[in-house]
Amino acid sequence: DPRSDLEGQIRRSYPEGLAGRSVLECACNCGGYSFHAKVLGAGECFGFDVREHWIRHAQFLLQNRIVGPTDAMRIEVGDLYELPDKGFSPFDITLFMGNFYPLPDQFRE
Repeated sequence: DPRSDLEGQIRRSYPEGLAGRSVLECACNCGGYSFHAKVLGAGECFGFDVREHWIRHAQFLLQNRIVGPTDAMRIEVGDLYELPDKGFSPFDITLFMGNFYPLPDQFRE
């Protein structure tokens, strides 16, 4: 259960939750970890992915979510190289999870 795994990892480092900390989710797919970070108390959350169809799903969720907070959340199409141009302050937490599985033979010699 990815949600339980994320919560366990966060609770080990932040026993009181995320308490307003800013979160960057790289290659976020439809922003699932960002949504869960908000449930754990995160402040600003920004997620990005290069795949537009996943970001459209995330934006649909942002507009229609009725369970859990979505304030101060942005999820956009983009890539890592565009982040410096966005003018963000440094994020407190960066999530970079599950990003290598689609690569072919990523760990084979």
